[in-house]
Amino acid sequence: MFTPNKSQSKDLNLYQLINSIPIFYDDFEDYQKSAIDYLIKTNYLNNDSKLKTTPKAFFAYWIYKNGCINYFQSFANLTIKNRKIVSYDLKEDLKSSKKTGVYKTEDSLFSKQEQEFLNFILKNKFGDSWGLRNIYTHGAQKNSENDYLLLLYIQFCIILKINDDFCAKSYLDDEQS
Repeated sequence: MFTPNKSQSKDLNLYQLINSIPIFYDDFEDYQKSAIDYLIKTNYLNNDSKLKTTPKAFFAYWIYKNGCINYFQSFANLTIKNRKIVSYDLKEDLKSSKKTGVYKTEDSLFSKQEQEFLNFILKNKFGDSWGLRNIYTHGAQKNSENDYLLLLYIQFCIILKINDDFCAKSYLDDEQS
């Protein structure tokens, strides 16, 4: 969003703009204020003396930037620009946002982005894919240290994802008892 009197920040998105320089409600044009009012009403922004982002806005920005978020991930001691977010409960916001269609959930070990990365490395799904699975399953004796390290990295990532699921299960069990 562009604000004429703050033109040096025109390349930032709204979340970055509000967190980098003081932005006031009156800095926006009349046609932009309805969008800002909606963000305030839905608890993405606070309008004290200046506009401030909420933890809910941070998680929306996180999803925008990273593509996904782990439902069970703990952000209890997260700090944004030296401003501590204390024990923000993401789950309730995600539940209500899912009902309204803002977010969607999936029951898979890997996110869509992670699945595409693994398909790129292991399968010939894309035109320029590496297809390591096919190289080594069809008898080629290509001994590449880079391929070995990449496959080791992928195994390590899979182990971390499985561990993450076990931690989530443990968290759920603790929460229910």
